[in-house]
Amino acid sequence: MIQQATSPSLELRQTAAWIMGQDPNYAPFHAALLTLLHDSQPGVRRNAAPGLAAFGDSAARPELTAMLRPFTIHAPAAGTLKYRLKLGDYVNPGTLIAHIGDFEVRSPVPGEIRELDSLNGSSVKPGDPLADLSADPGHVWEALRALYLVGQPADLEDVQRYVGPVPGMPGKVAKQAALTAEAIQSRH
Repeated sequence: MIQQATSPSLELRQTAAWIMGQDPNYAPFHAALLTLLHDSQPGVRRNAAPGLAAFGDSAARPELTAMLRPFTIHAPAAGTLKYRLKLGDYVNPGTLIAHIGDFEVRSPVPGEIRELDSLNGSSVKPGDPLADLSADPGHVWEALRALYLVGQPADLEDVQRYVGPVPGMPGKVAKQAALTAEAIQSRH
């Protein structure tokens, strides 16, 4: 598993991060997860962060709170933008969002398209924002469960955003958010 964590394959790194997070008693997994927390791909980081929290490692907190926030997809290249999707569409990792010239822009994370940041047919350059995605309910749930273990008072604003009914989120998310906020407050 540790060897797969260094694979050039995104899928193998994501899977390795998830599997290693299932055994928070094996110290070599802890070290490998710390490395994966700095992977260039958000899907790998998002699989590593809950595993680190299971080890009791608060280094995962920045990624866990990022999982509670919207995600912006940026242009990886320059060229003419042609969107493939529209507002309200739900995407999974790998879903084609747009073309920039001949380059395909795919979503690295799941979420609902909440805003298209550039005009269809416009010229974009690397780093320009293309689309804003809502936080994914599954990622929110996992982040809240992990922050229950390692969350700090600075994380409360992000956690409390999910206390109470939130459109598009299942009821279990609100319950977990309340439990997580309570756990954080009781530790400090």
